[in-house]
Amino acid sequence: MAIFYRTFLLLVVAGISIFSVLKHNEKRDRTMRVQDLSDCFEPREFAPGQPLPPVRTRFYQAILHLHQALLAERSLGWWRDKEITLDWYVREALQNADVTSEEASLIGTALQNAYFELQRHGTLAMTEGREQLARGREPVATEGLFAGDPLVIGYLVSPVVLPQLGNHPANFILQPATAWALQQDVPDESAIGHARRFQSAGILPESVVQQLREKVNPAPHATVGKKND
Repeated sequence: MAIFYRTFLLLVVAGISIFSVLKHNEKRDRTMRVQDLSDCFEPREFAPGQPLPPVRTRFYQAILHLHQALLAERSLGWWRDKEITLDWYVREALQNADVTSEEASLIGTALQNAYFELQRHGTLAMTEGREQLARGREPVATEGLFAGDPLVIGYLVSPVVLPQLGNHPANFILQPATAWALQQDVPDESAIGHARRFQSAGILPESVVQQLREKVNPAPHATVGKKND
């Protein structure tokens, strides 16, 4: 009986040790995945006048890193931590970037929307699509009405309307090239709404938003009447 208990105790200790090592490796790998995603966002590249290609390249690559992170989590099976979700990865990655929490929230929304857009068009399920993302290039839709159409980075607010947002990933949207070609470069109320959110996040100064308001809703010109004698 003593041998049985000793053996049982050794198995329990060995099991706990193995579990601890696996959990340690899991945490280490997760930290590396978060860092890979975080490295895709370099705030100094968001400024107006910076070359656009690096920002676009990193954005496409960030979507792939996010996809790979979620696949790794799902592969853990029954002992997967349920709190580790898409939202968690985006939040953790942008915490490491030198941006405000409000700015990080807007970037995170843009990234998640782009991820879901690629899912909707079947791109992430195709090796060729993932390879294009790894290169930082636009993938192609493989399902739906826009199958065969490149999925390009467009804007919530056109840079023609607000050039200050031309490089900022919070302003990026992913959509089929055909749909992007239909976007109007004309300031409207929706542009004002987006601009207000960017202002609240510290991305735009209030003066720029005010100028946009004046373009969309110009003040009526005052008319000066002459008094008749």
